[in-house]
Amino acid sequence: MSSEYEAFRPTTVLSNFPKQILSLEYIGERLFVGLGDGSLVVLAKPEQTQDNNSSWQVVQAHKTFGRKYVSQLQAIKQSTLLLSLSEDGVNLYTIPQLKLTCQANSTRSASRFAWSEDKSMMCVAVKRKVMQFHYDGRDFVELKAYSAPDTPQALHWIGDAVCIGCKKEYALVADGLLIVHESLSVINQVITECT
Repeated sequence: MSSEYEAFRPTTVLSNFPKQILSLEYIGERLFVGLGDGSLVVLAKPEQTQDNNSSWQVVQAHKTFGRKYVSQLQAIKQSTLLLSLSEDGVNLYTIPQLKLTCQANSTRSASRFAWSEDKSMMCVAVKRKVMQFHYDGRDFVELKAYSAPDTPQALHWIGDAVCIGCKKEYALVADGLLIVHESLSVINQVITECT
């Protein structure tokens, strides 16, 4: 028995794929692949064979899923829904039909989003603005918008707060306030005090 710890074993799902892959989301036994041309490909996990040489199979392909690109995908775990970010903005689709359910208003040309499963809330970065939405089961309801110090490069929910990573500084949206600082340790301290 090897003394090395193996957290996972990588396997090749696609090789020599002709298009640029921008986003991935694994849901159940399916891999959703967002492409640089706006297409979405859904792959099914192969049946286990003794030689392990079976390849993943394309079960759905949507050429006009997003406009120009599909840069981010995220499943909403509590239901059969998929969030997608493209030039059109943040859209919500049903799984497995991939039928458009709703779109978050004013998110066209967004660069990132972060979803909070516990709160059914989403933050979306649109240029230098961060918008908060609540999903009420039918639509996204805009709650508030904040001006970010720079274009957000990353968004992440931490409890009730949203941490925003920009090029030279960080920001935190907590209790309706936007706190900006150059040090992540200061932001972390604020998060600790808030939770």
